[in-house]
Amino acid sequence: MRAFECVPPADRTATFTSTYGASLESCQATPDQCAMYPVACPGFDRDAASVCLTELTVSACAQLLFIDANGDPTVGLPSSCGNVCAPSP
Repeated sequence: MRAFECVPPADRTATFTSTYGASLESCQATPDQCAMYPVACPGFDRDAASVCLTELTVSACAQLLFIDANGDPTVGLPSSCGNVCAPSP
């Protein structure tokens, strides 16, 4: 997961840990929310999701990492990810 690649251990705040887990292994052990996404999003676009995942995978950490107003690091999604759940007609 990009969060663990992009955020050094010393910068992983309590908020980071509650969002992503204490380790990559604990993060990967959580239930896969992506499997439920198409059901929760009637306008789900599989092709747009593929583009989003590709861009997330190849983006540099500097393009993805954001520090919020509380100083907590979070990993943002590329703008292409906004097209994954198109509004239903």
